[in-house]
Amino acid sequence: MWLRRVSARPSLRLCSSSRRSFSSKDVASIPEKVGETVSEAGEAVKETISQARSNVQRMWDAYAGALTDYPIRANGITSGVLCGGGDALAQYFEWRLGISSPDKQAYNWPRTARMTLWGTAIGGPVLALWYRGLHSTAEGLSISYAPLVSGRFASLAGQSKLFDWVTSLHRQVEVVPLSPMKVLMGKVVVDSMLFQAPYLNLYFGVISFLEGLSPSEILEKTRASFHRAWALSFMVWTPVQAVNLYFVPVPFQPCIVAAVNVGWNTTLSLLNHYHDYGSPRVQAAPTHEGGGDYASANAGHRTVGNGDSAQGGAGSVAAVQAARAAEHAAWERERSQLRVRIAQLLAENKSLRLQLGQMHAASFQQQGSRSHER
Repeated sequence: MWLRRVSARPSLRLCSSSRRSFSSKDVASIPEKVGETVSEAGEAVKETISQARSNVQRMWDAYAGALTDYPIRANGITSGVLCGGGDALAQYFEWRLGISSPDKQAYNWPRTARMTLWGTAIGGPVLALWYRGLHSTAEGLSISYAPLVSGRFASLAGQSKLFDWVTSLHRQVEVVPLSPMKVLMGKVVVDSMLFQAPYLNLYFGVISFLEGLSPSEILEKTRASFHRAWALSFMVWTPVQAVNLYFVPVPFQPCIVAAVNVGWNTTLSLLNHYHDYGSPRVQAAPTHEGGGDYASANAGHRTVGNGDSAQGGAGSVAAVQAARAAEHAAWERERSQLRVRIAQLLAENKSLRLQLGQMHAASFQQQGSRSHER
């Protein structure tokens, strides 16, 4: 026991001396080392942030230069990426809200490809050309011109067919200062009235053509979707274009429109899908031709769907798809019959109004003849 105590004392002394040496020398240098480490870390973070800023600034300068030097290609790529992303967003919301088409089983990649092709080949280039032309027209209207030859020389030149071209020569006189608000209002009105309608028709026509529809189906789909989209465009695009055309430089104006088009196309897609697939369909009684087929299609869809959930075979899936296709065909027949009935009612209303007008005219003639006899 005594030997153990003696052998343990030097180790205790060594430990105590090492502790005293650490507390006396190293403790005073700890703040300096911590400060050096923090400063080195801060410098590294600052260098990383500055490098990231320089990279972002370089990429932005390259993109801005491409929009200025190659507006059609740059806007085409930008619009294609944004249109494809907007369609993916629209399909996600359709899936979440449960308003997808009945025969849709997975993500529709061809639809996204069509939207990307539209934005790259047509949408972006058309927007780039339109806003550059709109800006050039506004600048041209602010310049006043006067004829280069006027007075007696112009009258003498106009007498000869060889020199009548002289009277068409003009020279620039001055730049007429126009109010920025007048220019802005003119641009917004021209864009809303002269550009939105043809652009929407072009969009519906191209997308329907890429879907493989016939010309008559393209015309019918465009007629069904155009007026609702154009009415909504006045509420959405008027304030957007007022901000865009006043604050945003001309090369970036098509990019702003393409970015807003992401939300715009998503909204239109959700509205169209809700109109076609979102509202609950009431089973109609077989009072007219096609009603029984529609009810039987719904019944077949329910029975086959239950069998598919119980068995899970490939044949049941095909039967479900066939039942859904029959249901969709019956629904389309009902819609066509309703359109025919509406047309008949409009024709009857027109004939009734004509008869009413004839009755009013006859009554006025009778009153005029009676007053004349008196």
